Amino acid sequence: MGVPRGNTDSVRPASNELSETLFEVDVRIEDARLESAVLRCLSRAGTPILTTDRQPGDKDRPRRAVLVCDGSYLTRGPARARRSVAVAVVPHGDSNEARRALAAGAAGVVFAEGLTVLAATVAAVAVGQGVIPSSLRTAITKP
Repeated sequence: MGVPRGNTDSVRPASNELSETLFEVDVRIEDARLESAVLRCLSRAGTPILTTDRQPGDKDRPRRAVLVCDGSYLTRGPARARRSVAVAVVPHGDSNEARRALAAGAAGVVFAEGLTVLAATVAAVAVGQGVIPSSLRTAITKP
C-alpha cells in the first residue's frame, strides 16, 4: 500500500480529535539538576508544562495531565491520590527503581541519562500507551 497522493484532507484528524489528545505536564522532581534537564527537554519539544498557578482540569487548559516525577515520588502519600497518568524518571540502569515505579502505577519509565525520549514518552502516555525502555521488557509479564 502506498501513501495517499493529492488531497490529504481525509488523513488529517478532525479538530475535535486533536483536542482530545491535548495534554500538559506536571513536573515533580526533587533533584534540581534533573528537574532543570527535564524542563529543558520538554520545552524544546514544545510540550505544555503545568505552571504553579494552574491546576489540572482548569476549563481553559487541556484536559489531560501527565505527571513526570522521580520513581520514588509515586510511592509517597500525595502521589497515591493522583488522578493523572505518570512517567517516572529513574537513574540509568536502576531496573529495581524502574520496576518499583511500574508497580506503583507509572505508565511510562525513562532513564535519566536518556531524556531525549521523554517528550515522546509523555505524548504516548497521554493517549493511553504504556512506554518502557527496551532493557525492561522482562519487567512486563505475558498475560
